[in-house]
Formats: sequence, structure tokens, C-alpha cells
Amino acid sequence: MTPLVLLLSCWQAPVPTIESFTRDGRGIPPAEIRVRHIGPGTTEIAIASPRASDWEFRFRESNSVFGFGERYNALDQTGQVIVNRSSDTPGPKGTATYVPIPFFMSLSGYGLWLDTYAEASFDVGRAVPGEIVVRFRDSRLRILIFDGPGFPKILERFTGVVGRPKLAPYWAFAPWKSRNWHPDMAAVYEDVDRYRQLGIPGDVLVLDSPWATNYNTFVMNRLQFTDPEAMIEHVHRQGFKLCLWLTAFINKETIKAPEPELVGKIPLTQAANYEQAADSGYFLEDSTGGVYLATWWKGRGGLIDFSRPAAVRWWQNQVRQAIRQGADAFKADGGEGSFIAYPESLRTQYSVLYNRALEGLIEKDLHGDGVLFSRSGSVGSHDLPFIWAGDNQADFSRDNGLPSVVIAGLNAGLSGVSMWTRLGRLREDRAYARGRHGVRPLDRVLRVLAGDGGPLEHQPRPVGLWRPGTRHFPPLCPPAHESVSVPVCRGAGESPDGDADHAGAGARISDGLGGAQRHR
Repeated sequence: MTPLVLLLSCWQAPVPTIESFTRDGRGIPPAEIRVRHIGPGTTEIAIASPRASDWEFRFRESNSVFGFGERYNALDQTGQVIVNRSSDTPGPKGTATYVPIPFFMSLSGYGLWLDTYAEASFDVGRAVPGEIVVRFRDSRLRILIFDGPGFPKILERFTGVVGRPKLAPYWAFAPWKSRNWHPDMAAVYEDVDRYRQLGIPGDVLVLDSPWATNYNTFVMNRLQFTDPEAMIEHVHRQGFKLCLWLTAFINKETIKAPEPELVGKIPLTQAANYEQAADSGYFLEDSTGGVYLATWWKGRGGLIDFSRPAAVRWWQNQVRQAIRQGADAFKADGGEGSFIAYPESLRTQYSVLYNRALEGLIEKDLHGDGVLFSRSGSVGSHDLPFIWAGDNQADFSRDNGLPSVVIAGLNAGLSGVSMWTRLGRLREDRAYARGRHGVRPLDRVLRVLAGDGGPLEHQPRPVGLWRPGTRHFPPLCPPAHESVSVPVCRGAGESPDGDADHAGAGARISDGLGGAQRHR
């Protein structure tokens, strides 16, 4: 029996049999390994280091393991190499994720969290069946092991350490309305007015990109919306909250607007607030100490350095312009580590700092009556609603369509993320039916229906399919209260309507998940 197993032998709950720890390729003496109980069913293993080191530990595990954040490939991650890295992956995502969480639960009856933002790799029986090998570089090693044996108890203990979401305002659980873009005020009026004409209880209108004079200048573009004050007043008068898209980029170079109606209305030069941020040192730096310029889908720009308090305060003041114009919520796009080359140590943590800067603004300026809707995150984001599933195909393909999104949502829940949703962009009648009845139970936070052709495409069939589903809006709130402690997911085949056809639509989606259904 190894020294570490002896140290843990007094703990009667299931534990992983950790065979060895190495630091920079050398074994670690037992005297340096600190093991202590820090709470009910929670044990900490910690090893200090005088400097950043390359760590490795390995242990036997023959049972299935679940978690690791929002992953699109499968529920049981046995046989995979999972990396604790956030990335924007436009195509099929597989084991890639916007929300990496270095935590998993085993059917052996325990959960394990590696407390790091490093891009750790978890070889889950890929190289050696029945063995998990973890490798990462950091200035310390800290592991927390959570006793179950059931997953709900493990999750309760894990989220008790890393955080649980505050409950969002009641209005955030009603249907949302969005498009890829609103070309003008008429499109905005069409959306909110049509919802009211159809009797749909929509509560939030999302203005996606673009809406500002340049991306992330936070000043309404009057070439796009000629009278933004009147427009926002009308949105509010119709009973909608206004959610505005943003990212952490400020452009030095802007691409030609891909939206045909907006060509010539967004300058191709640097954003008006770029120079001030660059001169003040508010951007991430490259290896030479200059501004690190990242290429993203709207151009090339600097990324706010959220590790610097002065940069956070400056950026929050920029966003305050949008609040003064009437914003009630923010859709925080981007933030993934794949956009960051320097410093490497900030890649996974960046999204957490980004989201927390926004949440602080919502708490202070909106007095908590606002919503952060983010694409990226990690440990440190558990107490922030909401996360959405990123960019996927509007179809039923297994590798990048709705089935992969269902799996991602389940994995998010198995990683302690209780407030998670997906964007609905399905346009065909069949897609509306299967999307509403098959995936609605998983979509326990809110529904966003995006259609570039107008609200609900103005077609009677999709409207008829969508409207009945909105009556389930109030019942979303009790599960939301419950999920503050433990994530809640209902099976994909459930139908609150009790309609066999609806349940069958959900079951057909579930068929694409294969063996994962056995581990619900």
C-alpha cells in the first residue's frame, strides 16, 4: 500500500487509489503531502512548491466517470483525453468546450476536483485502461475529494465549495427573442410588437452584434438605429427587458460588416475607445510588452486585461454607457482561452475574470435586477447565471447539432452548472416541434428563439407549435430554485403536456445519445 493510501485509509468513504505524485519528474516524499478533512465528506490533498512545476498523479479507476464541464461528445468520458482548456470551436466540438471544469464524478462513489486554472490533461483510461493520469503545470497541487456515494450529494458538496448561482430575476425565465442581427429599428419594433400580437409572454429582447458605433464602443449606432432613445423606450413600454451583446475585444482593425444592410454603417478603422485603452495599458500584452492583438470574428483587437483592477474599472465605465441607454442584461460572447496567446497562465481563468467584471456591474448599477448571459466560464462562474451552449448547427446532426447540445447540457449539469441553456434557431416545422417538445425539459432556464426572417418567421405552423410551450414559463421557476443547490435536468423524452407524440419526438432525439441514456 502506498504512503498516500495509508494516509487516506482512515477515511471510510470511497476514494481513488492514487498510486503516485511527481513534481518535475521526481517522486514526492510523503512528508510533503498534506491530507486533511475540510468539511463533511470532503478531503483535501495539497502539495506546495517554491515555483511553477510540472505535476503528474495517477490512480486506478475502472468505473465510468462523468463531468469535466460542458462537453459535447459523450457523458461517460472513459477512453478520452480531456483538457482543461476553453476554446471557440466553430465546427464539431467533440471533447472541446467553452466551459472547462476540472472536476469529475465516478460511479465508484466519489467526485474529484483539481483546483487549478492550468490547461491540465486528464487521460481517462486512454493510454492505460483502468487508469487515470493527470498532468498540469502550476505553482501548487490541490485536490478535493468529495464523498457521495450518490451524484446529488457529491454535487451538493462540490458546489458548496466552488459556489452556487444566485437566482436570477423572475422575468429572466420567460421566453427571450433574438436574431443574428437587427438591421434597423423596424426589425426591433417588429419583434416586440409581433410577440404581443401573438400573445406570447416574451420578457427579453436581445440585440446581438452589431448595435454600437463599432464593436464594444457601447454607444448606439445611429446609422443603424436612427432614434435609439425612442426605440429603447418602446421596447420597455412593450414589457421587454433589453439585453445587449458584447465581447472583451476592442478593435484596432474592423472587418467589413458581413450583414448586407449594415455595409458602410460600421467603420473599418479602430474603435473610438481603442487608443485610450492602449495608451493606459488596459490590454493584455504580447511577449514584447506591446498590445497583444487577437484575431476574432469581427476583426483584430486588444483584449481587456481583467487581472488589472484599473483596466476593470475603465471597462466597466465603458459598459455603463449601455446601462445609461437602457440595457437590463448582457450577452457576454467570447472570452475563451483560444483567443489568448499571452500569458498562457490566464487562458482558462480569463472568462471567469471577464464574467465577474460584468456581474459586479450588474449588482452595483442594476441593483441585482439584471442578467448576465455568458458563453464561456470555468470554476468561479458557478455562482453566475446563465451559460449558453455556444455556436452549433441548427439541425439534428450528431456531431454538431441538437443531440450534441443535449449532451453538453447534461455534462454541464454533471459538473455543477445548474443554469444552462441553448439557443433555438430551428426554422423548419419539424425542427420547431422536436425542439420544443424534445429538448424543452433540458432547457430549464429560458428559451431564445432566433430567426433572421422575423419573429417566429411569421408562419402559422411554427407559431402554433411555439405558443403552447410558453405557458410552461412559470413552472420553470421552482426547478430553478431547486437547482441552486443541485443541478436539475429532466429526461429528454418527458412531456409535461402528456402528449405521446411530443414524448416520442423527445425520445427520437434521445435515441441519438446511445448508451449515455443508461447513466441519466
